[in-house]
Amino acid sequence: MRILHLSSLYQPEQVGGAELMVETLVRMQAGLGAQVGVACLSRRAEPPDRSGAATIYRLGHGTPFHVLDWAEHGRLDHLRYKLAAQWDGRTLAAMEAAVRDFSPDVVNTHSMSELTPRIWPMVRRLGVPVVHTLHDFTSLCSNGAMVRHGRACERQHAKCRAYALLHRLCQRPVDAVVGVGSDILARHLAAGFFRDVPAALRQVIWNPIEAGPPPAPRALPSGGVTFGYIGRIEPSKGVDTLIEACRLEYPHYTRPRDWEGRTIPEVLTGGDHGAIRAWRRAESERITAERRPDLMAWPRGG
Repeated sequence: MRILHLSSLYQPEQVGGAELMVETLVRMQAGLGAQVGVACLSRRAEPPDRSGAATIYRLGHGTPFHVLDWAEHGRLDHLRYKLAAQWDGRTLAAMEAAVRDFSPDVVNTHSMSELTPRIWPMVRRLGVPVVHTLHDFTSLCSNGAMVRHGRACERQHAKCRAYALLHRLCQRPVDAVVGVGSDILARHLAAGFFRDVPAALRQVIWNPIEAGPPPAPRALPSGGVTFGYIGRIEPSKGVDTLIEACRLEYPHYTRPRDWEGRTIPEVLTGGDHGAIRAWRRAESERITAERRPDLMAWPRGG
């Protein structure tokens, strides 16, 4: 299989986890025998590099400046950059040339923060299936983070709705969508994105981690365990998974309905799956608080 990844950046130029994930995917897929390519923005355009395990297309950029120079520019330049990235015809043409040259069986688009969403219709026009991986909120938010003035946004603001309009118009050609977490996928679906993608092709796949040797067993410290967490303390960054892992299991019931004075709660037999999930969560929290309050995890910013 021939797989072409389209990404804003690629190592050694990177901003965060999206670039690391693409690098890991490329290495793992090539190791499994796939023919892999990457097309990305760069400080300057270079000929395709076919010397390694993957073919790398470094395409330069069509924005007023390179994204890694963002901090050196002011607000007006930032606005010019965002508008240019949305309608970047130069990069669109370069990406199309890379797709034609590589002739992939499937294209996997990644962080679109520096790329025009017009890439999706272009790939569809070339007859290649498109898988999009959601690393951030670029299609919903002008800063890609759903954070404003240091606080997480519960909804799209008017500016972000206007910014996201082109993404909304261009997202229909996506054939499958992957979220690196359940929250990021759910929030895009709730906002009306990727609803044309069949449910079976809307999946959560955690960032790939290459397994190393198992760690040596260690005794837990007598004073309890302190978890370290690097990242914004919000569900899209996985803190809810950490908190969930610290809860004890909820009660389990089986037949008969009444046994030694214990009766199955009505909520578990009513068929309302949402109510069942809420009951399980509440019972898990209650039991943890009663029996192991030391396991109760509360996020605290610093």
